[in-house]
Amino acid sequence: MTNRRLEDSNIVNVDVTVYYKDVHGDLSETFFVGEVDEASRHLVHCTYECLETAIFIVKPGIRFRDVEDINRHATMSGLAVVKSYCGHGIRELFHCALSIPHYGRNKAVGIMKAGQTFIIEPMINARHFFYLISISVFIVTIYLYCSSVFILRNLA
Repeated sequence: MTNRRLEDSNIVNVDVTVYYKDVHGDLSETFFVGEVDEASRHLVHCTYECLETAIFIVKPGIRFRDVEDINRHATMSGLAVVKSYCGHGIRELFHCALSIPHYGRNKAVGIMKAGQTFIIEPMINARHFFYLISISVFIVTIYLYCSSVFILRNLA
C-alpha cells in the first residue's frame, strides 16, 4: 500500500472485485483527478472507445480472437494495448478461463455463445514498449507511462 496523495492532473483506476454466491467478478473504471493534460484525456477516452468497440463486436457466433479490434483502435489512436492482461471468465475461480486477449494476431480459441459470462477489460498504455510490474494490488509500468482500464462485465 502507498501513502501517496492524489494530485490534480492524476488519472486513477478503481478496480472492484466481488465474490457473491461462490462466483468472482470484477469491474474497473478510470477517473480524472482535477484537470488533466490532453494526453491523459486522450488515453482515457480512447480506452473507453476500445471498450465500446468490444461491446459492438460481442455476440453469439463471434470468435474470441476477434476482440483484437480493440488493438486496431488503440494503435490508430497512437496508443498500445497492454498484452500482459486480457479479458477472462466469471466463475468460481478468480480470473479464470476464458482468456480473451485484446491485441492483434492473438491465438484465442473458441466462439462466443449465448449464456457465457465473461469480462473484457482493455488496458491501454501511452507507449508501445513497456513491461509491467505487479506490486501487491498495484500495477506499474516500468517507464511510468500512463495506463487506463475500463471493464465490460456480465456479458451473456
